[in-house]
Amino acid sequence: MKNITLKEIVEKKAPYLNGMGMLVVLILGEIITLFLFIYSIYLLSTYGNSPLYVISLIISILLSMIIIPISFAGLKVIKPKEALVLTLFGRYYGTIQEDGFFFVHPFVSSINPCSQVESTPEIASKYTSK
Repeated sequence: MKNITLKEIVEKKAPYLNGMGMLVVLILGEIITLFLFIYSIYLLSTYGNSPLYVISLIISILLSMIIIPISFAGLKVIKPKEALVLTLFGRYYGTIQEDGFFFVHPFVSSINPCSQVESTPEIASKYTSK
């Protein structure tokens, strides 16, 4: 059997940006890239297959349908007197202890330690007669 050693994890503040500002930036980015997508299709159909038009079409597809929607996953809301523990691919990323609307790395998983919900068998065992 292996000896398992536990590493002490020091709590650190997670890097974040203003959530409302990033929400506005993401929505404007989505609108602009959708306009670029439509305009690129118009240019391709009107003026032919220019490499510049094809590249602008590919960039607009990548931004509007992949990158920006994934970025929306980085928006997090924290209620008063709560905290959010963030992990990035299984490793501790940081903690946010302030309440508000934040933008963090889109690929972090967030765990709210204050809202650990009891499972159904635990709840059922409280109310069943013995």
